[in-house]
Amino acid sequence: MVLWLPVVLLLYYFFSFVLKVNRSLWKYTSIDEAIRITASVTVANLLWLIVVFVVPIRPYIRSIPIIALMLQLISMLGIRIIYRLLYRNELKKTKTKSAIIIGAGSAGSLLCRDMSQNDKFEYKVVGFVDDNIQLKGKRLLGIDVLGTTDELEQIVKVHPVDIIYIAMPSVAKSRIAEIIQLCSDLNIKTNIMDYTVKQSLEEISTVREVNIEDLLGREEVELDLNYVGRF
Repeated sequence: MVLWLPVVLLLYYFFSFVLKVNRSLWKYTSIDEAIRITASVTVANLLWLIVVFVVPIRPYIRSIPIIALMLQLISMLGIRIIYRLLYRNELKKTKTKSAIIIGAGSAGSLLCRDMSQNDKFEYKVVGFVDDNIQLKGKRLLGIDVLGTTDELEQIVKVHPVDIIYIAMPSVAKSRIAEIIQLCSDLNIKTNIMDYTVKQSLEEISTVREVNIEDLLGREEVELDLNYVGRF
């Protein structure tokens, strides 16, 4: 039975290499990686199970590949999840300032993930705010939707923040201008998230400061100085 050990190890390594499990970054463990790990371990053990039934190996307990499958999934996924939780916990300790994200949708979710995993952000998200009243009281990524945008003044009294991020790319510019004015009246620094989805369905986000176009609620009008100079 010991003679078959290199074959088993080769199967495990081969499928880990094919599915790129060995190249993963543990601190960014995701559902996609969990699927790849599960596929790698499952296929390798199924092939080994077939070998056990086809080739007479004595003495050998045929349920070993199934037991190995469960133990491998628990250990490989468990270690990565624990590592990620420890990493996020340590990163959270470095974030001494608080933020609220306006927009409890895809863009807000993407921004929140980026802020929680990226050490370039010094802010931790304490809650979401959204125009949709039906989202009030719900949770996104484990963080509460504290209320609607119209309730922002009351919300920041209960949850003081250092900055507000606006993550509402599908909302009309006029509405964005109203929200910016509301944040300005509350004397809270405000940044805007630019969110785009490429043809490859890759989500891209950047955070920037408020500019003149945002305040106008429309595109900035540029004058043709050469044409004006004729009059």
